[in-house]
Amino acid sequence: MGRGEGAGARAGAGITTGSTRIVRDGPSSEPRVAVRDVDVVVIAVDFIVVIADMRPSQAMARIATIGVYEYDPATFIAALDGAGVTKLLDIRQRRGVRGARYAWANAQRLQALLADARIAYEYHPELAPDTELRHLQYGDDDAQGVGKRSRVRLAPEYVRRFTEEILDLVPLEPVARRLPVHGIGALLCIEATAQACHRSLVAGRLAERFGFEVVDLEPA
Repeated sequence: MGRGEGAGARAGAGITTGSTRIVRDGPSSEPRVAVRDVDVVVIAVDFIVVIADMRPSQAMARIATIGVYEYDPATFIAALDGAGVTKLLDIRQRRGVRGARYAWANAQRLQALLADARIAYEYHPELAPDTELRHLQYGDDDAQGVGKRSRVRLAPEYVRRFTEEILDLVPLEPVARRLPVHGIGALLCIEATAQACHRSLVAGRLAERFGFEVVDLEPA
């Protein structure tokens, strides 16, 4: 409803907007809102009307996670495109990967690759483990006889400390606000399996706090 339409309404007249009828008893009275359809709530102050759509979303908002290992540039972009990812949130502490096979995932090359695919990029070091935490996990890997590329789970002590030292302290509201409206965001780290990486902890906290459905993108 435009301003002119509201200003021209007679005292005591009913104004119908969508599925909601606003009823005024007199020129100076507060409006009464008669809602015929609970999908829409209309709040009127004098002749200024604000409409808020209260309909529940048809689908739960989603956030994806993805690693680097076992992908090449083409399959990495294909996985993001297939999931509808339009923004990548890099939560690695170090944005470099050793060796020629994964050189495409080093920061500058990765950003160029994403730009060509029209996928936005942001770096969020506040969600990365510090060096001490990373070495705590490496110590558990050694005890389990696995490496970063073969790890399938995180050490319980790593999970506890990352939760207490990172997730419980870093405000996640700014991260949630910066997720894309069109398409979905994806959290990036290194490990092929989400459960072997701290990105699963960040995604889990976002799901708990904001109701996201988590989609783990993993190589076949």
